[in-house]
Amino acid sequence: MENKLKKIIAKTFNCKISEIQETSSINKIKQWDSLSHYKLVANIEKEFKLKFKEGEPETLTSFKILLATIKSYHA
Repeated sequence: MENKLKKIIAKTFNCKISEIQETSSINKIKQWDSLSHYKLVANIEKEFKLKFKEGEPETLTSFKILLATIKSYHA
């Protein structure tokens, strides 16, 4: 699940998978802006076959939060 998420993040932000760390966040990846954030959310929903709750995408601002949230949908 972690590797799949890293691949989605890297593809969305056009960077290397090796650049995505557990500490990666909206403040640490320069390509992660408000528009690309919603592309990331859409890509995650498609790849993991889930639909985030209303208001939830705004809270998904780091790799750790994204991973924990995805895991909660697949628990």
